[in-house]
Amino acid sequence: MNRLQQECHRLFAADTAHDPAAPVRAVVLEIGRPADWARTAALWRAVQAELGWAAPAIAVNGVDAFQLWFSFDAPLAVADAAAMAQALRARFLADLAPARVRQWPVAGAAARLPPAVPAEQPDGRWSAFVAADLAPLFAESPWLEIQPGDEAQAGLLAAVLPTKTAARDALLPLPAATAAVAAAPAAAVVPAPQLPAADPRQFLRAVMADAALPLAQRLDAAKALLAAPAADAGPAEVVGPVQRQLDAYNAHDLERFVAEYHDDVQVFRPPAPAPVLAGKAAFAEHYAKNRFTIPTLHAALLNRIVAGAVVVDHELITGLGETPLAAAAVYAVDGGRIRTVWFF
Repeated sequence: MNRLQQECHRLFAADTAHDPAAPVRAVVLEIGRPADWARTAALWRAVQAELGWAAPAIAVNGVDAFQLWFSFDAPLAVADAAAMAQALRARFLADLAPARVRQWPVAGAAARLPPAVPAEQPDGRWSAFVAADLAPLFAESPWLEIQPGDEAQAGLLAAVLPTKTAARDALLPLPAATAAVAAAPAAAVVPAPQLPAADPRQFLRAVMADAALPLAQRLDAAKALLAAPAADAGPAEVVGPVQRQLDAYNAHDLERFVAEYHDDVQVFRPPAPAPVLAGKAAFAEHYAKNRFTIPTLHAALLNRIVAGAVVVDHELITGLGETPLAAAAVYAVDGGRIRTVWFF
């Protein structure tokens, strides 16, 4: 069993999907025909913000749709899982035509999960798991032209966590069938690597805030945290400047915008090692000439993570192209103003 298979087993127990009566640990919703990233993204965010679920894995089906793969920490009966999927559809996707939404499992059907991901399609394109910040790039073409690497796919799934039973069952009260399944001894699965802390988010925050660690490692921790909603708003002296500059950005108010930055602000766009902007004068000139002249410019905040004096914002930016652009901005705050920014 390679690493990708281990991750699929850990999250979805896909290798036991042949018995239609066996319990399941996954629900999949597919939105397409045509693919609709805006609705998929809205559902991805809503289950986290409104239900307290862990972020589901995101996939393109290789043809015409996006998929959300929900993982649960305890098994449930197939009929209950089907009801869970139907409840999600009724709550978040009721306005979509039934033909545009598919779900797995369906009570009584043999296939408990959709075809495995990644997989080659008849036309030579590939289904694949994709990162949330890159998913908008597949809005018009929900496929890969070449086979995705197993290690890269495994890396995406490694950041996915199963939803806890209490959060899962808050959506829909489940009958005794699932309770009995959950109480039964679980089948042996390959354990996920354990983080050296009781709280994975706490550990990742500590990595992200540790200036002694390599920048790449700190950014990896930030990306992992972006897969789940922030647990707290963070201190006002850190979050305040970031939120105010975002508000000023959307208001196209240059004076208020630059006021939240240090005079010696530096802006980086990795992997370039040198700053692309240095100093408030150059910073202000860039936004005056290249951003605030765009009438439709707007940044929607999808998620925010705060670790010490560092804030990571996951944003969807409109106005810079024909389609919205997903971006991550990492802000280092010092003395109530932003000193350093990394854009991805």
